[in-house]
Amino acid sequence: PPFDVDMSSPASSGNEDQGERDSSKNGDQSASDRENQGDSMDPVPIETQLPPKPIAGKILILGTGGSGKSTLFRQMIEIFDSSKDSSSNAHFWKQVIQCNVFTYMKVLIELCDKDEDPQNHLPVELSHAKQLVQEFKAFASSNKMEREHVDAIQALWKSPLIQKKHASEMKRDDHAPFHHNVPDFMKDIPRNLSPDTVPSVQDMLKCRLKTCGIHQQEIEIGEDKFKIYDVGGMRSERKKWICCFDNVDAVIFTVALSDYNQTLYEDNATNRLKESLKLWHQISKTGSLKAQAQFVILFTKADMLQKKLESGTSEVPLSDCPLFANHPKAKDKLSCDDAKQLFEDMFTEDQSGLPLSVHHVNLLNPLKVKEIILDLKKKILQ
Repeated sequence: PPFDVDMSSPASSGNEDQGERDSSKNGDQSASDRENQGDSMDPVPIETQLPPKPIAGKILILGTGGSGKSTLFRQMIEIFDSSKDSSSNAHFWKQVIQCNVFTYMKVLIELCDKDEDPQNHLPVELSHAKQLVQEFKAFASSNKMEREHVDAIQALWKSPLIQKKHASEMKRDDHAPFHHNVPDFMKDIPRNLSPDTVPSVQDMLKCRLKTCGIHQQEIEIGEDKFKIYDVGGMRSERKKWICCFDNVDAVIFTVALSDYNQTLYEDNATNRLKESLKLWHQISKTGSLKAQAQFVILFTKADMLQKKLESGTSEVPLSDCPLFANHPKAKDKLSCDDAKQLFEDMFTEDQSGLPLSVHHVNLLNPLKVKEIILDLKKKILQ
């Protein structure tokens, strides 16, 4: 799917076996060095002799594809991993931004080309810009971002025809072929595509990066070390989750509020919210998790929900979701807060006895995310 870069983020990758092999190798080398150096070797600092901190808890981040799992994972690393240096991965995230921007522009170009009305086809004067964008391949070693590529994106983005297609895509009720944060990168194209720009933490969090497989990271929340897991959320990825279900202390389940009128990429037919609710019921009833884990539901993307419900003539009623089709309140003009309460009631129904907390959160807000995770830590360690 568009923007789903099939590669691991440096911040989230980790191979314990490889780490053990590297550690063993380094240990052998250190022993050899000590033998060669004899009595002249400096004393080993006391702090390096201390055993590593034990893992105080294991946290799984689960949910359907595109619900915010990886954004939360990266935000938690930024907040709690003091050894994390975002600037060291600047080149990687710059390429992800390029991929997001160029893929989205290719989508808009294709929509213009396929329009049955010739008046909606791009004019001849944009042909060269169009060609530059279509031929550019992010992450390809043969491609290098040049000034002409930046100019091409800018020229196309200013086109009324491209803007028309962009506005149309923003209003689509079904599966949208772009990530909702990508237009933010279009607001300052020279900065976001400049080779001299170092992506900010916010830029990194806004990137669309498909998660394949399972990624883990150790973080320190206060004085305690936790291991967090991020997983791919598409159906084909979920069969891998089971290997993580042992000794879990907490499950964070993410739900995108804006999914109520969209369909899955996997089949372009199943409603996303319906899929999310079904998956939540399966997870919350899984014996190995239910027996020992704290549960957290994080409702995300409330800003997009608000735009859909309160955007005047282009508003999308909650009744467009099959789950709310017959709900007495769904056909009314609901405020965002009223709709959020309906979502919460639906997901918490029949969950009495489950150690569950519910939060509505903007994942780009580090203070709110930190507050939620600190509260979860207290519950884990009780």
